[in-house]
Amino acid sequence: MKPYYAYQVAHGASSLTDYWDGPTDGHSQNHFMMGHIEEWFYSALAGIAIDYDGTKEHALMIKSYLTEGGDWVKASHMLTQGKQDVLW
Repeated sequence: MKPYYAYQVAHGASSLTDYWDGPTDGHSQNHFMMGHIEEWFYSALAGIAIDYDGTKEHALMIKSYLTEGGDWVKASHMLTQGKQDVLW
């Protein structure tokens, strides 16, 4: 069974590949395939929510998602006002 990120890392991928089996079948090693996982790390696990449109009452909100089996999260994001750090 191949469809998971760790498969790519275990087979030498240094970036996400075009296909799940990219590292073993010779597919591209430099593609943003399913890069939404990074967004999930910041917006869900770290809980950094930024209102870029200016439609909400608060421009920045921190609302972390505590996962089962997750012991800690450390993230930061550079804003115009400075660096926002989250650590739990």
